[in-house]
Amino acid sequence: MAKPNKWAILRVKKRTLKQFFRKKYWTFLGLSGASTAKYLGKINCLWPHKVLLGNNCHIEDGVLLWIKHPFEGFSQGIVMGENVFIGHGCQFNCHATITIGNNCMIGATSVFADVNHLHAKDKLICAQGLDMQPIVLEEDVWIGANVKVLRGVTIGKGAIVAAGAVVNKSIPPFEIWGGVPAKKIGERH
Repeated sequence: MAKPNKWAILRVKKRTLKQFFRKKYWTFLGLSGASTAKYLGKINCLWPHKVLLGNNCHIEDGVLLWIKHPFEGFSQGIVMGENVFIGHGCQFNCHATITIGNNCMIGATSVFADVNHLHAKDKLICAQGLDMQPIVLEEDVWIGANVKVLRGVTIGKGAIVAAGAVVNKSIPPFEIWGGVPAKKIGERH
């Protein structure tokens, strides 16, 4: 068996040390569960006190955890269960609540937006209010890469969403959905 390269060992030690300090930093800023994360990448989160991570979460680099109204009563924040995987470059645009159940996997560059602008024709769109509805992923959900999940959607236990889908309505448990807009394409057996 070959002897490990000393430079490889140093890289692993450096990465482990960075991970330790990154978890301490986010814990200090108020991100609940940062210390028990399996991996916490270089994330962007302006209001970490409105984010709760379950044990053993793996969040890759470039994830945006965006809370619009952190001090107003209607924003509950982002809540993740245990053993959740979030791929790089995902965005969570939270005006109300985004809940992710245990053992969920979310592919890279997926977007979750729990808000939509109102759009009556008698007013400018920018002068109208917002329609905010929570997003819920029940446990054991697999979201493919580059999926868009819109306001008011509940994705049932064990469901799968194919890469590139736009989910604008709720998905029952153990179904496989894909397309734009997403529709049922199969079931898990």
